[in-house]
Amino acid sequence: MSYSPPVQPFAPAPFSPPRPRGGALPGLAAILVLELLLQLGILAFDLNRAGAGYLKFALWGDYHGAVADIPVFFSPWDTATAVALIVMIVAAFSGRSWIRAGGTVLLLAGGYALAVNELNLLTSGSEGRNSFGSPLVPNLLLNLDLVAQVLLGLVFAVVVLATRSGATAPLAPLPGQMGPPQFGRPPFGQPSFGAPQPQPQPQPQPQPPADRPGFGGPVPPPPAQPPGQPPYGYPPRD
Repeated sequence: MSYSPPVQPFAPAPFSPPRPRGGALPGLAAILVLELLLQLGILAFDLNRAGAGYLKFALWGDYHGAVADIPVFFSPWDTATAVALIVMIVAAFSGRSWIRAGGTVLLLAGGYALAVNELNLLTSGSEGRNSFGSPLVPNLLLNLDLVAQVLLGLVFAVVVLATRSGATAPLAPLPGQMGPPQFGRPPFGQPSFGAPQPQPQPQPQPQPPADRPGFGGPVPPPPAQPPGQPPYGYPPRD
């Protein structure tokens, strides 16, 4: 008699966790879109004031295309920043988590330069303060645009710091450290999946009726044998 080998319980093979996606990417993409719109607003103002020839200065710094009465210049640095913002916006909507670090560095670096410029303008005396808030040029709207860019850089960094725990995923355990597979909670009244299953009890075999010979019943007496012949030499009995 041969027995088949015992069936081992099914256990899922160890697998690597999926690549974690950065948290709050749609919100970060919205901040980048606002930053790009603010920069394009300054470019639109400069083009309206100086004409299409201003693009020479905005692209590669040709000062012959610049105009002296423009209060805020859209420089080649701003052009490079706008291109980087477009790339990061596309990457953010594609689920690329590297824009968290890249956007933080880009916005904070640009915001630091703008903040220093605005502080120098406000602390340079009454002439600078009047130039900051003058609605005639209009300096006020352009300076408020720069202040909004600084604030957006700070908001971007705060959102990245607040959602950094959502961008990380726990490491997968090693194959030797994985416990038994869990398939969920069993229904009420049923034993758990890890507990030994109860064995079925043997059922009694059916007994034949007492009036019929068979296995387990009374054995009937043997049938009567005919009278035997007398031994040789003896006369038969009447």
